Amino acid sequence: MGNNLTEEAKDVIADMLEYYGFVVKVDQKFQGMQDVIDVAVLEEGKNEPSIAVFITPEMERSKFISKVSRAREFSRIIILGGAPSDLLKMKLHGDITRMELPDENHIEFESYLRSISIRKPVFPYFSTVSRKISEPEAKPTYLQKFETLVKDQGLDLRRAQYDIYRTAISGLNIQYGRYIQSDDGGPAVFERNRELTKETILLKAAGYLKEERLPDRGLGLESDGNSFLVLSNDDETARVAQEIVDDYVARSRNTIRKIMGQYPDMFNFAAIVGSLGYYAPRTMLSIERHRRTWTGVIRATVQSENSYLVEVIRTMINNVGISEQTWNRINCLVTFPDLNSILERYFSAFEKSGVGVYGYRGLRRIYIPAKRIATHMRLGDLAENIDHKSLEEFCIYDSILRSNHTGFDFYSNITDLGLDEGKIAARISDMAARGFCSKLLPHGADLPIAIYHQAKFSNYCLDRMRDMTSAILDIEW
Repeated sequence: MGNNLTEEAKDVIADMLEYYGFVVKVDQKFQGMQDVIDVAVLEEGKNEPSIAVFITPEMERSKFISKVSRAREFSRIIILGGAPSDLLKMKLHGDITRMELPDENHIEFESYLRSISIRKPVFPYFSTVSRKISEPEAKPTYLQKFETLVKDQGLDLRRAQYDIYRTAISGLNIQYGRYIQSDDGGPAVFERNRELTKETILLKAAGYLKEERLPDRGLGLESDGNSFLVLSNDDETARVAQEIVDDYVARSRNTIRKIMGQYPDMFNFAAIVGSLGYYAPRTMLSIERHRRTWTGVIRATVQSENSYLVEVIRTMINNVGISEQTWNRINCLVTFPDLNSILERYFSAFEKSGVGVYGYRGLRRIYIPAKRIATHMRLGDLAENIDHKSLEEFCIYDSILRSNHTGFDFYSNITDLGLDEGKIAARISDMAARGFCSKLLPHGADLPIAIYHQAKFSNYCLDRMRDMTSAILDIEW
């Protein structure tokens, strides 16, 4: 096994241990010796490492491993990988356990961790990550070119990568400057943002980022009249951005898991899949406080006229293995205004961690790389747990509730959601018997139903919708 593979394995093993709640130290020093323990593990309630893990050790490390195995502070020594014949040649002394390097098919090490850990995750480790222990591939030429450009200028590569990351997932995120109109009516003078980093300026000069000037729309938005930096639209930049976003999400998997671990599995599934990673906090813009439709998750369907949005939706659908109808219904659920406060906390946690970023696409929103998160966290595995009956019932009452809203096309909506008109008529008849509204009116009427008692009608629908939301997302109000 090559050294690169050993380093890759250390990272994965350390991540697996953290997934099960252990504190780990990679390349831990031992009694002032030059050699190090590959991964030292602190068990719950202990202040010092008590388990030492070695990954496919080479022959010359046998004396060091034997010495660690006889040390009083370590209760268990584990060697992962390596052929048994090679290990016999090492003449190891002490209580040492050998196991295969873990993957989807070799679960002995993970089973051991589960047996001694207080934390018992629902899903096995390798079902939550896309990473395996394998020899790292050579970086593509276009990525080497990007990294060489930044390093040769003596600049911070991570900072440059993050510039690419945030523009890739959030659109208008980096303010490049503003155009100041002269008093005499002459051409506007450009004033560059003085807070731009050298890395950002370099990426603009090298062509990875380009300027996009926004017109003043008179909305009082922070973006009006300003100039932003966006990704250049060439193929090389697109490939660099894809690599950087994938790598950033992989490196942030512990942070992502920590955020998602605070919420039920089906809430995570619906919030990420149904939102496509876009959320507008209601407090961000004064205009949003007066126009509720500009707050929260974008309401959309696969039949949207926005071709870009349709492409993103279909990519997500293929990613998690659900039908177009199911996605439409999940999106209907996560645009339920009563979920806004929970979703705002959820997306804000991503933004504060650096995984999510603020950016403009018409309005300022929080953006997260939803497709990559869905892939890395294997959200597709949860698709079979969707409570389709409750989800259908939620969408029925949502359609009934919005039936009299201005501009709402009742029959197109129930077609997009794949709802049975007979079931809707039955729910409306039940409400009519309670005196809240009329029965479903014939097609061609100005409105689908006549509402006699708006408050009672709305509250009845909302109560049913909250019940269904609790059943689907496993949340309490």
